[in-house]
Amino acid sequence: MRRLLPLLALLFALAGVGTLATAFVVMPGRPPLPSPAQIPGGYTVDGSGRLLSRSSPVAVRVPVIGVDARIVETGVAANGSIEVPPLDTPDLAGWYRYGPSPGEAGSAVLVGHVDSRASGPAVFFRLGELRKGDDIFVDRGDGTTAVFTVDGVRLVAKDEFPAPEVHRVASTALLRLITCGGRFDAATRSYLDNVIVYATLTDSGPTGSRLTGSGLTERDPTGSRQMSSRLTSSRLTGSLLTGSRLTGSRLTGSSLTGSRLTGSSLTGSRHMSSRLTGGRLTGSR
Repeated sequence: MRRLLPLLALLFALAGVGTLATAFVVMPGRPPLPSPAQIPGGYTVDGSGRLLSRSSPVAVRVPVIGVDARIVETGVAANGSIEVPPLDTPDLAGWYRYGPSPGEAGSAVLVGHVDSRASGPAVFFRLGELRKGDDIFVDRGDGTTAVFTVDGVRLVAKDEFPAPEVHRVASTALLRLITCGGRFDAATRSYLDNVIVYATLTDSGPTGSRLTGSGLTERDPTGSRQMSSRLTSSRLTGSLLTGSRLTGSRLTGSSLTGSRLTGSSLTGSRHMSSRLTGGRLTGSR
């Protein structure tokens, strides 16, 4: 019996080593991660390759038309249309909570009043001025901001509302801004049409960070005036600029008021209360 003990000990030791070796062979490693290059086209992703997740929007900003508004959640109205914020809060925008959030795949919808009998122009009064290429910034509850670029603007009759187009399913993150407009029925004191803005996600990042945009903060309906803007290495002809700072620019036939110009050349221009450094002015006032 004593002679068998060393043999049994050896057998048990070998069995343990075999079990350990088997565990190393059988136990799987970490699962493979998809490459960011394989993400479907049209998605905006973060640094880790994750798609933007659902997050309720809290504010919308459209600098070119002066919109800076809080967002509240809305649903379905009694008549089956998208619910809008109460008439006594015309400065709020509403997010249709049964659809995607801005930044998710699909069509997120924001609605707002065009005007109010009590207070006049409302949050989306100037929506019809938007043009292709304008930027829309939506701040989200998770601390990120989604930037959308306008693809187009339509005026449609309310009784021909293009619901499939507005709520289109897509792998791209889309945004629709909707308000009333067009024809006005004096008898019912209501508009007969909708203004619909279509936009696509083009950038995202932490709220408050520098995100890609057009840099245009305000514009008049003719598009000829840029206000509170900073232009660098630009050439402007026949333009009216107010309160602007221009660097390394050439302006011809322009009217500038209260501006600061550095290293610029102005010809035949009207120039008032401006500061020029290293510039050349010819026939200026």
